[in-house]
Amino acid sequence: MTQVRACVDALVQSQLYALAARALADPDRLATGDPVSDLERVASGPVAQAAAATRSLLRERAPTRRGLSQEYTELFLKGTVSPYESSYVPSMQGLATLADVSGFLRAFGLKPRTDRADHVVSELELLAFLCVKEGVALGSGEAPQARLCHEARAAFLRDHAGRWLPAYQRALAARAPRSIYTSLVDLVRMIVETDAAAVGVSPEEIQEVPSVGDASPPTCGVVR
Repeated sequence: MTQVRACVDALVQSQLYALAARALADPDRLATGDPVSDLERVASGPVAQAAAATRSLLRERAPTRRGLSQEYTELFLKGTVSPYESSYVPSMQGLATLADVSGFLRAFGLKPRTDRADHVVSELELLAFLCVKEGVALGSGEAPQARLCHEARAAFLRDHAGRWLPAYQRALAARAPRSIYTSLVDLVRMIVETDAAAVGVSPEEIQEVPSVGDASPPTCGVVR
């Protein structure tokens, strides 16, 4: 792959992650904007097809702003299906998972826009940032910086996003099979899996989920 092609691919991937984060961050953006259509235009191959299917579903159901807000509140804010990575690992690993995700953000001078670093939107925004940093570095001929960002992107996909998002999508499909957010998270899962394959990593997906209904931060287990 030429450097120019690698630069373009990284910048396109950054847009995919950013648009996915935007679609999941705020129900108003689905009601008043069209991030899924934007995502379809940027994507290619199976990801573009999945985006087209999600866009068709949105148009078919034509959810109102109020309806989307209610779904968002139930699934994301009330934690009916937890949007936090640490909810999908054994409780003893929860703090370590959250700390590791936070460490990735700190390493690049970032802070989570959401309440916790391991929120799905925060993780997508981190991946978008890593991709755009990689693309800019490639375009500027800064090979070491590009390599650093590429390696961080691959590591985060392998150790975090690529591991838990399939379990998150399955939990949504089981609890809210007709929700537009289930379709959106399935699209996000495909974006992550396609990127993981592109950077040459094979995340070990989480199969057994201890509890997906508790969105509270993990604790150390000390009772006061």
